[in-house]
Amino acid sequence: MISLPKITWWEKCVMYLSSMKKWHLLLILVVIAIIYNSFTYKERPLPIETKPMPVKTQPLKSNNKTTMPAKTSSQKTKPVSKPSPTTYTESRDQLIKKQFSPWDGSHRALNELIKISMNDPGSYKHVDTVYWDRGDFIIVRTSFRGKNVFGAYVLNWVKVKVDLNGNILEIIEQGP
Repeated sequence: MISLPKITWWEKCVMYLSSMKKWHLLLILVVIAIIYNSFTYKERPLPIETKPMPVKTQPLKSNNKTTMPAKTSSQKTKPVSKPSPTTYTESRDQLIKKQFSPWDGSHRALNELIKISMNDPGSYKHVDTVYWDRGDFIIVRTSFRGKNVFGAYVLNWVKVKVDLNGNILEIIEQGP
């Protein structure tokens, strides 16, 4: 009688997992992580708020009527305005900074140009944007993802020449 070596349970698991496709493995790992987190979840205390608490004025009581203290001339609120740029470079930097989105750093005009030329504008996803200052103009390079004709997401990039007001002067080069 031939005796076969005993296979342990973890060796069976390894053999089974090695025969699976990669996306099956990923799905199994995600399910295991969700199950693990559901059993090990502990309620954590909320972080302590570090903002200063607003100061509330106490109402004054007089003659059984509640009134708020009157504001003096020193307490009147004045609108706070940002100081205007004093140097040419500061105003120039502000012109350049206004061209980019504070949310993801993308160039606003270039995003619109890209979406107009795409097969599926709804599939546009910004990846990265960098720029180089060249004096009278800036060079902007944007990487993005979008669906091609076959419906697959592909990574592309575009490099353009932009004036200081945000107008695209020319498309320098673009990649797949």
